[in-house]
Amino acid sequence: MATESATPFVSTLPILPTARLTLRPITPADSAALYELRGIRSVYQWTLAGVWTSPAQADEMIAYHRANEFTAPLYVIEESRGGAFVGTLGAPRALELGYMLAPGMWGKGYATEAVDAFFKWWFGREPVEGEEEGKWTAWVDSGNPASLKILTRMGFVEVERLEWENPTLGRRLSIRTEMGRGDWERARKALERG
Repeated sequence: MATESATPFVSTLPILPTARLTLRPITPADSAALYELRGIRSVYQWTLAGVWTSPAQADEMIAYHRANEFTAPLYVIEESRGGAFVGTLGAPRALELGYMLAPGMWGKGYATEAVDAFFKWWFGREPVEGEEEGKWTAWVDSGNPASLKILTRMGFVEVERLEWENPTLGRRLSIRTEMGRGDWERARKALERG
């Protein structure tokens, strides 16, 4: 498991509260929950990496995101009441959205709520010096319509489809979506209107 250095790292990312959730920067204490999440087939089957085989993979991911927190932030999503682990959300790479939720948390609107909170923060903050500007990308497997629906609801638009070799599911069709600030703002207004 992860060990803390003599000088503890203090994240400067904000905590993002919503009506039902709290998004907080990931810490080494989240390693076991992240590793467990990446061991659930219905979760990892949609990822580029497939199943994780070592807890060190969780430690490495956390270390990467903490070292690059403004270009590749990673948040833990928890229920506000009780603190139950919901999943993770962030940027595996600059301007690329990724999220994973525990299966018991699916169908509750949590992913939409978390994605909205993340972009409300992202588009409302002062850009970091040297930060890339442009559209966000999110990839989704064509066999995962629930995730595509979330992305579309948040303003992401399909831009291309590519075949690729999924380590779990084999040959698949992946959909690349993009969203800029204006796309998100229009989608947000539509959500507010109901």
